[in-house]
Amino acid sequence: MTAFPMLELEPDDIYEIELCSGEHRRWRYLGPDSLASSWWRDEETGSEFNEASLMYAWRIVRRHENPATGNYSGASTNGCAVQAKRG
Repeated sequence: MTAFPMLELEPDDIYEIELCSGEHRRWRYLGPDSLASSWWRDEETGSEFNEASLMYAWRIVRRHENPATGNYSGASTNGCAVQAKRG
């Protein structure tokens, strides 16, 4: 089994996500809320959700380069997480 380093998530950075179906999505990390739940926005659909609301397996493939912050990483990590509206 290959171990991947944990990727430090940066608010407003965009990450390439691989869903358990093999589909790849671009999600923007919005950061934690007051209860430390991590929030994301799907860049294609505009849906906002937190990790606790996801009912399928997913993993971060890589961080997309963000010209505003200069952040970039090719590291991978895994996550398990249902879709709820951020409010």
